[in-house]
Amino acid sequence: MRPVWGRDMLVDPAHLCVCQSGRTAGECCFPAEPPILQSEPRITGANIEAQLSAPGIGLVPWPRGWKPFVSLNQPGQVDDEIEDIAMALLRAGARPGIDDPHELIEALGPLSMSVRRLSETIYAARYHQLQFLFRLRRVVGQQTFAFSPPRGNVVVRIKDRPLQAELEALLIRLSSTLDAMAKVLCILGKWSENNGSFNKLLKYLANVSRGGDGTEARLLRVLRQHESWAQEVKQLRNAVAHEGTTDQFVSVSHEGLLIHDAKLAGVRAGDFAVRTWKGLKDLLRELPTAFEPEGRSE
Repeated sequence: MRPVWGRDMLVDPAHLCVCQSGRTAGECCFPAEPPILQSEPRITGANIEAQLSAPGIGLVPWPRGWKPFVSLNQPGQVDDEIEDIAMALLRAGARPGIDDPHELIEALGPLSMSVRRLSETIYAARYHQLQFLFRLRRVVGQQTFAFSPPRGNVVVRIKDRPLQAELEALLIRLSSTLDAMAKVLCILGKWSENNGSFNKLLKYLANVSRGGDGTEARLLRVLRQHESWAQEVKQLRNAVAHEGTTDQFVSVSHEGLLIHDAKLAGVRAGDFAVRTWKGLKDLLRELPTAFEPEGRSE
């Protein structure tokens, strides 16, 4: 008997992804190979001449001892959804009239650095989410078709360490994304960096936005809509970080002829990974609306 997870989530790669990205499952959460195997490094050279210029002056010599550096993305490792989220946050902090992405980054030094850090932790969360979903499908498939049902009255749990390690890495990265997001929001809102974690920012906004309808109140409403899943992630991450692992994860198991899905905090672990990724994207996309001039955020 196949488990519900195995039947429902081993999706047709040509169908739209269940995370509602608009892309096919094979292009989104359910690729044929995990990220670690999807592409070999293919950057074989770079000839780039960097120049330093100052507004109103033009080209200036490089300070002694300085060396410019350029980061090149490996082919296939740039996610348009993540890049669009980062650019929207940069635009939320820019004065009107600046549209060129390079000008935005140059004009918004502290904000652009904070957004860059946020982007990297989003990429890391996505990496571990994809790795986990791939490993889960592999374990479920193997247990469904190649494992003889156990005899006796015991429940047999399949302890797959890579599966649990990827899930716990995902929890850690989701939590760090929420905190990196709070740091970006503190820069946008010109609030103290002491509020630069998800829970501290929630507490601050609740204290200063009572009865108001300004930026703080609008942002608080956005965060409150996502607080439930975010706090669940935080609690699960804390168990992993401070206790070494979480007892809330139960791997794929056998009970007679039945196969039970892997679960996290009482829900199917695969559903959790897809749901939290979608929730994170939705949250990040909604943030810039809180910083729009009053009257435009309706």
